Amino acid sequence: MTESSLLDAHSSEIDGEPYWYYEYLVRKSPTKTAQESNLYRHYVASTAERDGYLYSLNASTLNKQWNTMGPLLKKTVSSFRLLPPTENYVPPYKDPWRFW
Repeated sequence: MTESSLLDAHSSEIDGEPYWYYEYLVRKSPTKTAQESNLYRHYVASTAERDGYLYSLNASTLNKQWNTMGPLLKKTVSSFRLLPPTENYVPPYKDPWRFW
């Protein structure tokens, strides 16, 4: 296996908004406690776009814990949604520091 591998990638449209889902593995670097580089982290993520800006939710666990944690992480990531804009919504390109 390479340093990182894409396991799944797909898109869907929910409430008129495009969402991209992806799942991938990344090999971890050796550490003092784990001298071998055969440890992998399993990631799932979802990304949505609004007004030219990307919003993402990422979750991960060690690959050896994937059978236990994976279904919960997938459910969490697949529930990611952008809230509908309200009348007070200001796009980030108009005031990028407003969220502070």
